[in-house]
Amino acid sequence: MYLNLYEIKIPYRVKRLYYFNKENDPKEFARNLSRVNNIRFNDSKDLVWLEIPDIDFKITPQQAEKYKIEKNEIIGEKEDSDLFVKTIYRYIKKKFIDNNFYYKRGNNYISINDKFPLDSNTNVNAHLTYKIKLYKINERYYISVLPKFTFLSDKPALESPIKSTYLFNIKSGKTFPYISGLNGVLKIDLGENGIKEVLFPENYYFNFTSKEAEKFGFSKEIHNIYKEKIFSGYKKIKQSLYFLEDIININNYNLTMDKKIYVNIEYEFKKGISRNIKDVFKYSFYKNDQKIKIAFFFSSKKQIYEIQRSLKMLFQNKNSIFYQTIYEMGFSKVIFLREPKTNSSAFMYNPETFEISNKDFFENLEGNIMAIIILDKFLGNIDSLIQKFPENLILQPILKEKLEKIQPYIIKSYVYKMGNFIPECQPYVIRNLKDKNKTLYIGIDLSHDNYLKKSNLAISAVNNFGDIIYLNKYKNLELNEKMNLDIVEKEYIQILNEYYERNKNYPENIIVLRDGRYLEDIEIIKNILNIENIKYSLIEVNKSVNINSCEDLKEWIIKLSDNNFIYYPKTYFNQKGVEIKIIENNTDYNNEKILEQVYSLTRVVHPTPYVNYRLPYPLQVVNKVALTELEWKLYIPYMK
Repeated sequence: MYLNLYEIKIPYRVKRLYYFNKENDPKEFARNLSRVNNIRFNDSKDLVWLEIPDIDFKITPQQAEKYKIEKNEIIGEKEDSDLFVKTIYRYIKKKFIDNNFYYKRGNNYISINDKFPLDSNTNVNAHLTYKIKLYKINERYYISVLPKFTFLSDKPALESPIKSTYLFNIKSGKTFPYISGLNGVLKIDLGENGIKEVLFPENYYFNFTSKEAEKFGFSKEIHNIYKEKIFSGYKKIKQSLYFLEDIININNYNLTMDKKIYVNIEYEFKKGISRNIKDVFKYSFYKNDQKIKIAFFFSSKKQIYEIQRSLKMLFQNKNSIFYQTIYEMGFSKVIFLREPKTNSSAFMYNPETFEISNKDFFENLEGNIMAIIILDKFLGNIDSLIQKFPENLILQPILKEKLEKIQPYIIKSYVYKMGNFIPECQPYVIRNLKDKNKTLYIGIDLSHDNYLKKSNLAISAVNNFGDIIYLNKYKNLELNEKMNLDIVEKEYIQILNEYYERNKNYPENIIVLRDGRYLEDIEIIKNILNIENIKYSLIEVNKSVNINSCEDLKEWIIKLSDNNFIYYPKTYFNQKGVEIKIIENNTDYNNEKILEQVYSLTRVVHPTPYVNYRLPYPLQVVNKVALTELEWKLYIPYMK
């Protein structure tokens, strides 16, 4: 089996070449050389210099070589690894631009020639694109080349009949929000620097995201392109990227079987064990026997009339999919709440303000109450609805049009989701984690809003059954790529207190999962974790992994080194890995046993029996909480 890794074959050194031109200003001289050679030249008061890999290299134009002076330097990778990595990236960028590729931020290279128009909209072209990333594995450097597609307008922005939210500048590689293109004048949004009229509009093309593909009706075709043509992107690497042969071995990285790990995930239900989560309908919830209370909320009597046939088929017919699923999952009884005065099972809400009738009635009720809210239209922002409904209700909004033609698997998913939100219910137990009841898993996400110049910190704690022990979020912190460790310490103490209150003792092991890298002082973090002398492990989780293969890796884990792994979750869409790096491990588990637990956390909770989470559950929780204000409450079963 092969991975898209190509070993760097040149010496791990950087060569610094110096140039002196007494007839030219150094800044201007450096700028001209950078433009002509497609690589950055630096300047000082009197000198210009270039940093390149330690290979034979001649600058353009040839006569400029006469300005080269004898002074040069060789800097080894061990002396300055950051310089070596930056230099490799810059040289790769030059080679791509020299060979008819656009550069796009994030080390993406868009083929100018390898493109084709979409069948569903010929004004949009799919360009074969390669994303490049360097990896250091067991002291050797590799370039990872990941094929993908970029969707650009066929013509420059001012000539394009189709427009999108963002413009891509083919010269700078940057994207900008599109403002207008009237009377031959193209305007873009520069954020804090305001709106600008561009000087060279021919350099700007519309860039279409997956969301815009939905808007314009070609999202299905994009999915098919990835499904049917991404394989050819891998096959073209050797032929298309021949120009990189001077620095890399263009043969793929051969993955030996001892580097492949398979974790057998088994679900234990009440009446059986299976590797398939869908067998929950066959074997019933691991723990249930709960009554389920349901309240229906409608926007108007007209709405009730329009969907009454669908409601009767679903909720009055005892042989319906709804009742069948209720009993399959082990619920003991269904109770439809009624309005106290009228005895009606229809409760009303205002579709404009989302105020509900009988709010006091619901606030005084105890137990698990599912609120099925029928919506007339899609709500772009559902926070207002969540704010107005009592906090003790478990909200299940559904569009009226979907209820009228609802599929059986959707009904089953709704019932399953209800069980997920009831604390007394346990759909299943992951057998790999069943004996880890004294281990606590903490997820941390630090996200940034560069426009507002603020950071948000979210932290969760989850046990081996997927129960959320603790969840909190800090909004609008001072923008910083590092976590505020005073907050982390305070939250850690809160988590331990919550755990102790539930279990009357502290956990024996804590595994801390960080979305991204630990940029903070690790020693301080270790001191925080040592408060109660609990054994711990620190793990970095990178969800933007470039390493992949044209072969099927789903449900496999790749061992890159003793502490570095990539797992490929089972998904219905494109194969994409998640990198796990174990930074610190002072638990009694070895690294592979830690990895097994982390991977099992992707299955410890399923949002529906038809969907897997891609990230370990503690991070899935904080990612959702960090990205939304209140909407996460519809998906994350945490009622505090």
